[in-house]
Amino acid sequence: MRISFAEGKAALLLKQFQLKGFALTDEQRQRVLTCRDDALLETWAARILVATRLDEVLTDD
Repeated sequence: MRISFAEGKAALLLKQFQLKGFALTDEQRQRVLTCRDDALLETWAARILVATRLDEVLTDD
């Protein structure tokens, strides 16, 4: 089975959350896994690099 580019980004983002020590709720995990908006995935990936709290990453602003 082949995964899409967005699915690959989402999987990598989940790994980043894990390495950062952030525990996602099932809802947050699903939000990341089902996101197909490349720009939003990139935004989250950039935010996670400097975030000290999970809520700093998955905001809608």
